[in-house]
Parts: sequence; structure tokens; C-alpha cells
Amino acid sequence: MEANGCDIIGPFDLPITKGLQERIHDFERSDEEIQLRSVLDGLTTRPRSISAAAMKPKSGFPHRR
Repeated sequence: MEANGCDIIGPFDLPITKGLQERIHDFERSDEEIQLRSVLDGLTTRPRSISAAAMKPKSGFPHRR
């Protein structure tokens, strides 16, 4: 599929409603005010407090007789 004669579709090729544009600008302004990007980056780099191995049952399901 080609958009604007290119093989790669960029954000400018996608239709964005006025309401979504306003929310994007609101988010960008709030990010500038409270440095939200650094908070979000910190959340994604933290190790999980509970590992997947700790959540597995030790003995499995009980057998029915």
C-alpha cells in the first residue's frame, strides 16, 4: 500500500479528528508542566515486584477422583 507515493505511512497520512488533536496538545502541555515523560519512563524500567515464577501454583491443580 502506498500513501502519498511512499511505501511507508507516516503520522501525517492518518486522519486525526480535531478532538484527538486537542487531547494530544493537552498531553504535550501537561508533559511540559509536570515532566510526565520521565515518570512514565521510570515506570517502564522498574523491575516487577512479583515475578511470574512466584505467581505459578506450586503443586498444580488438585486431582479429582
